[in-house]
Amino acid sequence: MAVYELLGLDPSRSRLTVRTAAGLSPFLGRARELAQLQEFATLAAAGRGQVVTVLGEAGLGKSRLLEESKPLLRTLGFLLIEGEGFAYGKTRAHAPLIDMLKRYCGIAEHDPVASYHEKLQRMLTGMHASMATFAPLFLDLLGVAPEDPALATMPGEAKLQQIFAGIKRLIAFQCQRQPVAFLIEDLHWLDPHSLGFLRNLATSLETLPVLILSSSRPGYEMPWEEQAHVHLVHLEPLPPEVSTTLFSALTGALPSEAALAASICQRSGGNPLFLEELVHALHETGALTDAPHPQPSPLSPPEWRSEE
Repeated sequence: MAVYELLGLDPSRSRLTVRTAAGLSPFLGRARELAQLQEFATLAAAGRGQVVTVLGEAGLGKSRLLEESKPLLRTLGFLLIEGEGFAYGKTRAHAPLIDMLKRYCGIAEHDPVASYHEKLQRMLTGMHASMATFAPLFLDLLGVAPEDPALATMPGEAKLQQIFAGIKRLIAFQCQRQPVAFLIEDLHWLDPHSLGFLRNLATSLETLPVLILSSSRPGYEMPWEEQAHVHLVHLEPLPPEVSTTLFSALTGALPSEAALAASICQRSGGNPLFLEELVHALHETGALTDAPHPQPSPLSPPEWRSEE
């Protein structure tokens, strides 16, 4: 019997990050959508804030498209601040905001309370002296008990509005240094308070170099109103010829396997993740013993700290 020891939490957050370690498949059939993201990001970098939601069913490549957009965003000078929703996220108020603030300040999950104070103060005062007044509010958001009795007894909604105002002010100061891109996966799993903040932010960024780039499954109400700077990028299933190319790249398929390729691609329905899973199943059953596996992608690690 194999025995394992739990050593700690894996720093990998998203499913895509975990899959990257094993190797990602070729990125095919999304040139048009990637070009759309580049167009919107270019507008945002020039000071015309943009809100973009990548919409598609599970497995169509929403996370991969956001991942592939990161080199473009870095080239345009964006600071990337990443967050994501989880299936249980609707019961965790402000979870994505808390995670993004921690990453921005360089706060680790198991840092002692003193480090929370130190890192947050250093980041805020380094941005602008006036931001120091928001430190108690931000610490409260991060779960650190407030030292100020007035803050401890402040009504929740009033406190929340001050926190949101502080975050928006922090974003405005950061934008004076470089454009800011928020990459938020699985918007459909965010809690109402986080969605409310994003909705409020989206209405006030038209003149700021800010990009909100998110992903969502269809069938959920978007937090943004229809405006000129709000866009949807729809992901459709891959066409048959692209699915066939992907199958060949994953398997090194020979012409003699054309019938197998056609069958697998048809069963996948143009869903790249489903296609990959079918190929892995073929490997496990020994049907493709000599086929190559995807090579690890040279994607860069996420960036979520402001530049000094």
